[in-house]
Amino acid sequence: MWSMILVLVVVAVFVFPSYVLLHYYQNAHTDSTVVRQQESVQKISDQYNELLQKTYKFSQQAVLKKSSHMQVADLIFGYAQSGLVFDAIELESEDDGIILVTLRGRSSSREALLAFESGIKSNPNFEGFEIPIDSLRMQNNIPINLTFAYHEE
Repeated sequence: MWSMILVLVVVAVFVFPSYVLLHYYQNAHTDSTVVRQQESVQKISDQYNELLQKTYKFSQQAVLKKSSHMQVADLIFGYAQSGLVFDAIELESEDDGIILVTLRGRSSSREALLAFESGIKSNPNFEGFEIPIDSLRMQNNIPINLTFAYHEE
């Protein structure tokens, strides 16, 4: 009987406190893990929202840039008479609001090329448009390779 009491005392003195401490440690550790996980989720959520805002701003800028490029292209094509064929048109934005324009193609006649030049030069936003003299010497099937600038208002 004394041995049974001794076993109960040992269990009560050594095992029970160990169990209580282990249970407390597990709960405390679980709570701190949950808090760290919540903090991590919040941090990731904040970073995601920041990235989403930057992406939105970038896409807005891209749309605005594209729309200004489309306006310049519309102006250029509006000045092009029949007889002009463009193989390539490149529009490149500079930091100071200037769009560099490069045109490549052919003009069926000198008159069509001169009419195009007159239209472009009538717009004060276009600058640096010059037809090479060698091109002006030709009468028909004139290659076009022009670079000039457009200043946004």
